[in-house]
Amino acid sequence: MSAGDDAPVRDFHVDRREERTEANLIAVIRLPDGSDIRCVVKDVSKSGAKLGIPRGCALPETFLFKVNGRDFVFQVRLAWQRDCYAGVRIERIGRLPPTFGSA
Repeated sequence: MSAGDDAPVRDFHVDRREERTEANLIAVIRLPDGSDIRCVVKDVSKSGAKLGIPRGCALPETFLFKVNGRDFVFQVRLAWQRDCYAGVRIERIGRLPPTFGSA
């Protein structure tokens, strides 16, 4: 910021309610129409996660995702989406039939 610039400086640091743990887990997003999108869980906390998604992918407000090799699924709400990443809030965790994400 220059000496004569009166524009506010934005601090993009966000205080989290919970500590996030870095991850690199392969997962599958299940869209409401039944189609799947491969993604990567970049970090996770008790209430949310950051997902790496394909460029140009527009996610709906709510969807499911499942981490490969695990027998549970997350029902999530989209909190934000920028470029190749999306932040989600976990609304529910449950179990699905083994056919989910097996494509």
